[in-house]
Amino acid sequence: MLLIVLAGCLINGPLYERRKEELTDDDGDSFAQDEDCNDKDAAIFPDADEICDGADQDCDGEVDEDALDALLWYPDADADTYGDASAPGVPACDTPTGHVANALDCNDGATGQSPAGAEIAYDGVDDDCDGTDLTDVDGDGHDAQVVGGDDCDDSRADLNPTETEVPYDGLDQDCQGGDADDLDGDGAAATEAGGDDCDDTVAGINPSAREAWADGFTDNDCDGENGDAVLEFGSEVWSGWRAGDRQGRRVAALGDLDGNGLQDVLIGTEYDSTLGEGSGAVYAIDGAPGGSLEVARSLLPDVAGRYFASDVDAGIDATDDGIPDLLVSTVGSAEVAGTAWIVDGSAWVVAGDATIGEVEVGFVSGSAPGTYGPASVQFVGDVTGDGVTDIALSECCGTSSGSSSRGRVAIFSADTFAGSIEDADVLIDGPWDGAYMGGELESVGDQNGDGLDDILVGGAAGLAGAIVGGSVSGSLSDLAIAMIYGDVSAGFANARNAGDLDGDGRDDVAILGEDEAGVIYLFTAVGSSPTRTIGSPSCVFDWSEHGGVFDIVPLGDRDGDGRDDLFIPEFYSDSGNQRAWILPGAAVSFGGSVEAEESSLSGVSVVPMATFGYSAALGGDVDGDGGDDIVVGAPDYSATAALAGAATLIAVPR
Repeated sequence: MLLIVLAGCLINGPLYERRKEELTDDDGDSFAQDEDCNDKDAAIFPDADEICDGADQDCDGEVDEDALDALLWYPDADADTYGDASAPGVPACDTPTGHVANALDCNDGATGQSPAGAEIAYDGVDDDCDGTDLTDVDGDGHDAQVVGGDDCDDSRADLNPTETEVPYDGLDQDCQGGDADDLDGDGAAATEAGGDDCDDTVAGINPSAREAWADGFTDNDCDGENGDAVLEFGSEVWSGWRAGDRQGRRVAALGDLDGNGLQDVLIGTEYDSTLGEGSGAVYAIDGAPGGSLEVARSLLPDVAGRYFASDVDAGIDATDDGIPDLLVSTVGSAEVAGTAWIVDGSAWVVAGDATIGEVEVGFVSGSAPGTYGPASVQFVGDVTGDGVTDIALSECCGTSSGSSSRGRVAIFSADTFAGSIEDADVLIDGPWDGAYMGGELESVGDQNGDGLDDILVGGAAGLAGAIVGGSVSGSLSDLAIAMIYGDVSAGFANARNAGDLDGDGRDDVAILGEDEAGVIYLFTAVGSSPTRTIGSPSCVFDWSEHGGVFDIVPLGDRDGDGRDDLFIPEFYSDSGNQRAWILPGAAVSFGGSVEAEESSLSGVSVVPMATFGYSAALGGDVDGDGGDDIVVGAPDYSATAALAGAATLIAVPR
């Protein structure tokens, strides 16, 4: 009992209560009051995480130090509200002096550099702090050339090296140094781009180009005219090899005789001396790539001294075997009647070099010595209406009566070609004594619309030419579809088919006047005008300043205007280098005249060709270049031997 009383007397009540309180954890934060600086707040105790609230959470006597939610503050030395991105952040609950709460300033020493800065292109400075200078203003993925890039215009996204160039718009889309204004690379800008190149798709067409014959319907030099061109004679010249043979007096298109895909050419050489002086010969000339002309086979007469091949024609398959055949004549003399032969082309191919007796399938003799027939021999289509190709022969001095030198034309079907001219299916006499009708014969199609082919017949003094057809014999005065009168020559007038120059569907007629060198009288719609005179042609083509015309070649419509065009070679030239002209149908001024210089295209040969154009024919594609060729004879050409003659190819202008 005494001990209990003593113990009670020994306890200090207030101390006990105070210690009890100090050792009590009122806020349950595991820290009693004697360690917890605020035992009423469970978030305040030693080692608690400090936060920015103005309180001492960790009971270390400091407020808000190292607070978990303190912000990082960065120096803003240039006071542009953007902190230095290169400086370490300062954690603080309140903004330290000279600091901001971002690290976006790429240069804290320059007020103009910050995310709010205006980027200045190409200055090498990252003004807006996006990590680079502005070098691609238009955003096309290409830096400007001023900073070493390849964008020629950094203000437009559609101008850069990956763009497709648009020609002639004045813009350099692909940054190659300018607008595409010279697509063909010939050094001349296109007219569409303000330049002077009239065709920017062809390098050979520009103001400095030379006019070329082969593409003569093209204005190569962009002067608005086709102009003069150079006829490139050279490898395409086939020269005779013996003096006096006069190769090229007659030429014709033979067709593809040997089946090699190239057109062949027929050369008639009445003065050829292979069998002796004045014997004559025919040569088939093979075309070859590159323009060379080579003799493929020859045809000689059976008898020497007959002037074989005084006329030739070819290209018609008269024997119906798929191979073109040919006609050959010898005009005869005062002592010997002439002869005309059909030659079987397939037999000639097999025989190679042959005589006429080995390959002919029919022949017709002149009526008598001194009639000088057959002077001309031609395939003329179906004149008589029997469905068979006809052959026309002429005797310029023969007649069917006792009259003198009227001349006459004989028409045979190819399948009955035999006997004498007197045996012809149709015989047509000249209109008067001394008419000498039949110097030349040519087919001119259907002139009068009766469905049958008609024949153009040349004459002499008083009779320039006539058109005849049908199946009835008689006098030309009674049977002619049309006659052209006029004294144009002391010898035979050269009446020629000129093609359809006026576009009316009928071939027109040209009379090559020999009284005035180089005058061509053009007549259109001949079949609808029975009587015409040299004094009233449809048009006169005046060649009088040049060397005369002996033959012409209709070319068909080469320039696409619906009217045929005409090739006209110069027969002789004082300069030695002949010219050739292309007369377009559109240039024919009906009722007037056309000067040679008004022709759309002319060319000058680079090789002198004596008597160039004595004969000429449209030969097809002889040299294999894809374009038609004209074969032109020059019988007085003397490069290999005096008067050896030659034939040459001229490309039909395209």
